[in-house]
This record gives sequence, structure tokens and C-alpha cells, in this order.
Amino acid sequence: MKGTRSLFCAVLALMTACSFIGCKNSNTDHSDSASSIADSTVVENTQSQESLDSEETSDSEESSSVDSSEETSSEDDSLTWEDFPIPEQPTSDLLREDVDAFGHKIAYYTDGTWKDLGRVEPLDFTPRAAASRYGYTQLRLDEDVAAGKQNLYNQLFDATLAFDETGGDVTEEIVGEKPYYPIAKIDCSGYGISYESQQEVWRTFRQDCPEFYYIGTQFCTVGDTFWLCIDGEYAKRADRDALRIAIQNAALDCDRHLNDLMSEVEFALTISDYLASNMAYSYKADGVTPADEPWAHNLVGWATKGAGVCEAYAESYAYLCDLFGLECWTVTGKDLQTGVGHAWNILQLDDVWYNVDVTWNDGFEKTSPQFIDRKWFCMGAEEFALTHQIDSSEADGLAYQVPLPALSNARLNPVRLQENGMWGALVPTMDEAIEKMVNEGSMYEIILYPDTFAQMEAGKIVYPQGASFTKKKIPKTAGMTISAKRYQVNEHSYIPAFLNGPETVALQGDVTLKDLTWIGGNIHASDADLILTDGVELNLDSLTGTMICVDTQSGYAILNGKLQVRQVESISGVLRVNGEAEIELLQMKKDTALYHLTADHLTVKNVISEEGAMLYSTGKKSSSNVTIGSIVANRPFTVRLDFVGMDGYPAVKLTGTLLGGLNLILGGKVSASDMTAITPDTMSAVIANTLAVADITPLRVYFLQGNTAYECPYTRDNNGNLTVNP
Repeated sequence: MKGTRSLFCAVLALMTACSFIGCKNSNTDHSDSASSIADSTVVENTQSQESLDSEETSDSEESSSVDSSEETSSEDDSLTWEDFPIPEQPTSDLLREDVDAFGHKIAYYTDGTWKDLGRVEPLDFTPRAAASRYGYTQLRLDEDVAAGKQNLYNQLFDATLAFDETGGDVTEEIVGEKPYYPIAKIDCSGYGISYESQQEVWRTFRQDCPEFYYIGTQFCTVGDTFWLCIDGEYAKRADRDALRIAIQNAALDCDRHLNDLMSEVEFALTISDYLASNMAYSYKADGVTPADEPWAHNLVGWATKGAGVCEAYAESYAYLCDLFGLECWTVTGKDLQTGVGHAWNILQLDDVWYNVDVTWNDGFEKTSPQFIDRKWFCMGAEEFALTHQIDSSEADGLAYQVPLPALSNARLNPVRLQENGMWGALVPTMDEAIEKMVNEGSMYEIILYPDTFAQMEAGKIVYPQGASFTKKKIPKTAGMTISAKRYQVNEHSYIPAFLNGPETVALQGDVTLKDLTWIGGNIHASDADLILTDGVELNLDSLTGTMICVDTQSGYAILNGKLQVRQVESISGVLRVNGEAEIELLQMKKDTALYHLTADHLTVKNVISEEGAMLYSTGKKSSSNVTIGSIVANRPFTVRLDFVGMDGYPAVKLTGTLLGGLNLILGGKVSASDMTAITPDTMSAVIANTLAVADITPLRVYFLQGNTAYECPYTRDNNGNLTVNP
């Protein structure tokens, strides 16, 4: 798509002879309710096929308040590519301006940044030739009748194209007491194809050409003559002219968010985000039943109302992908969760085909803020098939659509790769992003579920889903950051972004983690520093390395697994380690804490602590212990021990020197199910000991009750055992 990106129509198919009433996805099951019913009626020598509207209901979404009347734009209100404003330029000096192959002017600045200044060349809306469309090419596969099918397709295409350019008002004709609006009557007697084959060609033509939105869901055959009909809603030329302008204006609005600096995957994702951000699912007045007006099933709903059912989402996506140079096709089938009809797309990126369901990507409408759910963008074929079933002639008795290509089982999780702080392009997967980090002197950042211009402008949030990768080595660079964003549900809970790693990952350069949950086996950071920031949770078997740096400004980092590291430097905030921990040197800055080291055996050989630092451990059995070597602290160092149960505390062993004094805070509760706090009065046994230290001065012991610590008198025996005196 880079370079001379061609502007052609998407290879897009619509289940003809069917009208979809698609239900919007819910917040939990993402079900899409739709129905497609084909009815063939023979009246004397006339055959007709038309859609019957079925009313499937869904209570999973709020009603979108959309007027059922057709709204169109007049020529006086039309916009062109010249009407869209030029963004403000950055403050750095302009280096040069170039017009990209997409027709946008790009300004490059001396600080290395760039700015898309908007379209400067008209967008070409000319429909792509029939012979280059996906459905047309697939008709060749039926060798016995391929020529006849393609001849009929060409007749349908040429007739529609001529009608689109010069056609006037269409007169109603009655056949068998039913109204039809024919724009062409084609003699099929010489094509050598059956009535069923004519239907297949007609369906394929409609699926291939979403820009011909007015082609109706019914046709009529009289003898050997095939009537190509439009929907009666679009019989007047003036209405179609106004709708053409509205569709082109809507396409130009989407165009503002695109440029030739984008990768194919970013193009496709931006268009999907644009529709999900600018469309609402359409219901009837009851707020439950999907809308059944013609506009809700084609481009008109998107362009004039910003609304529609699944068919409108799929056709609009195919049309925009097609217009902007991506190969895309509409697929028809059913939602296996509800059993009703549904429409979605298949999309080709870098010669590989993927599933895309834009309707279900437009999710979470009841939440505030609203989410875009990218789960259904380029999902793997096997996973997608668990909820989507493609229409087939075997299941449905007719050749509902031409053969589909082999679809990838791989899921794309686009990430944004930035180098030296520059806004980077989207990369299909994290593995590909890692492969592109080839400059050892560069600083890189990989951003999970990244923003697009369209989604950012609409003010929508991308639902945190994260990514996966399989690379076992993170290359050596000047520094690498893997970042995401969490959606805060309330003060104490959030929706995390997951990063699924391989069994073992070796860090060869410094890596910073931000706002993500890493799920994997082992991380080895012997040749690198690992920096943990706010919202980081590591679910690992083990983390080993030389330097772990904690810098959590307003939260904490969590490690679930074994920690074995030479040095932990706590700059700010909290680190919780739930598992066995061995640290040679713990260096704690002012007003920070190494927090919640929940291990049966916590060993810290040396502690260097500034004012306010605290070591905090909690145990679930009395055999737990905390071993500390030497402590050097500017002020008395604080060790807090919590325990669940009344049979004793974890043992504290201080085996080296102590400079600065020690505060020992004791707290806990009677049992896991009883919130009653342990107090000095309830303790009859020795509660703690500090071995190998004959004299600790000063040593203060506190009992924690609620949020208040009360100092308690104590006695010590010659072995260092402490007994609190109630």
C-alpha cells in the first residue's frame, strides 16, 4: 500500500436476496442478532426474490435515538476535500513539505517530527473495474459456466455504472401485485446459466460493490430476462445525488485520519476505529428491535445518520477499505451465540486474509467512558469460528457466496513502535516490533493497544486487551519501554492489559514496564536493568537479574513468583513480592517501601535505607522468617510483620550490623475468616525474635490496631527473644 497506493473499490460481498437486521454486541457475550430470510415467489412466468424483515430482539444495548426518516444532504451543504481545516503546525522549524502518494501534504520539522497537513489532491471516487474485484475473479472457478457468470456480472456492473452516472428517476412496475424498480433488463438466454446461478452472480455483484447502495434486495426474472432493481427509497435522482455527496463527504471525514506514512495494518485499524467511533447501532422506537429501514443496511446509515445494523457496519468498512486501497469483502452468516444472521468482513493485509467484525468492535456503549473493543479486529480463524458461522450452500441450500480464501489462524495485536520518542507506525504484532529494534543506540517504546487518530478525536477508550509475543530475547538497545494503559474501575480495581510472554525471556538491554500484567515463565535480566513502574504485575515462576528498579509514583508493582536478584533499588512507591525472595542489596530511597514481601523465606543481605523506608512482610504460618544482614539507615529502620492466626509470628533474624536503630511493628488478625485484630492481650507466646544481635539501640516495638500503631513495652532475654508486655 506504500508508494503508489491505488484507489480502488473493496472486494466486498453482501448476502444478496437477504436483508440483515443485526443486533449489537453486548458488554459480555458480544452477540450480534440478525436475520436473513430469502423468499422466492413465482407468479406465472415471473420469479421474484425479496427480503422479509424479521424482528430479532436484543436487550444487551441501549437504543440509539435515530430518526427512521431518510436524511440526505443537499448540494448547497456539500463539502469537498478543500473544506477540511489544516492543523496547526508544531513550533519547531519547518524542514520541508512533501505530498505523499495518498494525496496528503506532510510537513517535516527540524526536530524530527512530522505533521499531516491534510489532503491537497482530490480523492478519486471512481469505482474500480469489475474484473479486479474479488467476487468477480472467484466466478471463474466454475469452469463449465464461468464465462456465462462473468458475462452476466459484467452486464450488471455496466448497467449499474451507467445508471449511477446518468440515470434519472425510476418508474415503478408491478409484477404479480408486487412493485419493482428496474434499472436494467438483461437477456440471459445466451449465457447458459441456471436461475440459481443468476442469483449467485447477482449476490456476488452486490457484495462486490457496496458503493451501489441503492441496488435492492429483490430481483425479478421474466422468462429469460433478468430485471436488475433498486430499492424504491432511492427511485428519485435528486435523492441519489444528495446521498452521493453525503457518502463522499463522510469518506473525506475518514480520510482526515489517514496518510501514506501509515502501515497497512494502521490503515485498516484506523478505518475500523473511525466507524466504531462514529456509528451507533440502530434500533426501532422500542429500543430493542434492530432497525429495518433501508438506510440501516447500507452506506446511507453511516453517511447520513452515523448509525446502522451489522450490514451497514460491514458494507461501510468494505467501502472505505476499498476506497483507500485495501482488499476487503463482506461475509454473511450467523452469530452462533444467538443463531441469527450477521455480517462481517474479511480483510487482506500483506497478502494474508483475516476476519474483522466492526459491529462487535463498537462495544461497551453502556459504560462511561465508552470503549472500542478491538478483540474482533484480525482475530484468528479458529477462534473467530467459535462465534461466527459463514453461510454456505451445503447448510443453506443455495450458493450464498463465492468461495472464501484461506483465513489466517494467527491473531494480529497491533502495537505502536516508537524510536527515540518519535511517533511510530503500527506494527501487526509485538514479535515484529521486537525484530525491528535493530539500533543499539536508540531508545524504543512498544505501546500495547495503541491509539489511532480517529479514536483519539472521538474521545473513546480502547478496551485493555494487551498482546502476546514469542521472542525469547529482547535485543540490546539504549533502553526499551513496554507500555500500556489501565482503565480504572474504582479506587482499588482496574482492567489490566495483559502481555503474554514465552516460557523464558532474556533481557539483553534495559527494559521499563508500564501499566501491564506480564504472564510468563521466567525473566532473566542478568545483562540488563528491569524498571518496574505503576500498575505493573509480573505473574512468573521466577525473576532473576542484576538490578531491579522500582519507580511507582502513585501505585505499586507486583511480582507473583520467586525473586532472586543482586540489587533492588526502590526509588519511589511500592513493590510487592508474593513468593520467595532473595536480595543481596536493598537500597531504599526516602519515603518509599519494599512492600508486602510475602515469602516463606525472605532474605535481604544488606539494606541501605533513607528516612521513612520500611520493610513489610506478612506470613501465613509461623515457620516463615525474614533474614536481614546489615542495615544502614539514616533514621531508625522499620520492619513491619503481619500474621494471620494466633500461633506465632514469622521470625526476624538480623545477622549483621545495625546502624540507625529499629522500629518493629506487629499486626495481624485472629484468623483468615475473623477480622478480629491480634492484640498484646491475646498473645501468650513469644511473638518475635531478633537473633545474633545482643544490643539494639534504639529498639521500639509497636502493635498495630486499625490504622494506629501503639508502642508497647517489651522484655528481651539473652537469646534476643522479645516478649511484649500487655
